[in-house]
Amino acid sequence: MSEVERVFTINLGKVLLSANNHRATRAINMIREFARRHMKTDDIKIDEEVAHKVWHRGMRSPPRKIRVRMNMADDAVLVSLYQDDNVVAAISDATTPAGSISDATEQAVDTSYTTPDQDSTPDQDSETIRNDIEDAPDTIPDTTPDHDSTPDQDSETIRNDIEDAPDTIPDTIPDTIPDTTPDPDKKTA
Repeated sequence: MSEVERVFTINLGKVLLSANNHRATRAINMIREFARRHMKTDDIKIDEEVAHKVWHRGMRSPPRKIRVRMNMADDAVLVSLYQDDNVVAAISDATTPAGSISDATEQAVDTSYTTPDQDSTPDQDSETIRNDIEDAPDTIPDTTPDHDSTPDQDSETIRNDIEDAPDTIPDTIPDTIPDTTPDPDKKTA
């Protein structure tokens, strides 16, 4: 039998109807069912990359869609991740034999982020860091609040304040507590 290659985008949205802890497993089964239906064979092999893509975010949140390439050879189907050949060819053509990247690849790379000091080389940056470290003081600055007194003096003033404080409990406690309940026999005016 001749080799057949097809590219499909499989919608995995119905996976969300399954229980949380069965979603990734259900997604793999849906990919297998899709391949069986469209390639008309029961011998389906799912590539490890496809499984990693499905399980990447855990069992509870597989992707909603996945783009796969199905290769059929000798009545067996291999389901693998689809990678656009144009992008792969552009990247492989952009590299020179010396291993450096050509101008075409540099233009494709997003260069919107720029560092504050682009003119400096890594050696200059490491040199400035070394100078900053050498200029740094040997001791760690004290970040505690400044007090004029030492801890021993503070504890002495607290003791003195406690001794000088007036007693809040009266010296004499009355023997009887006055009755403040109203007398039902008395009439109020």
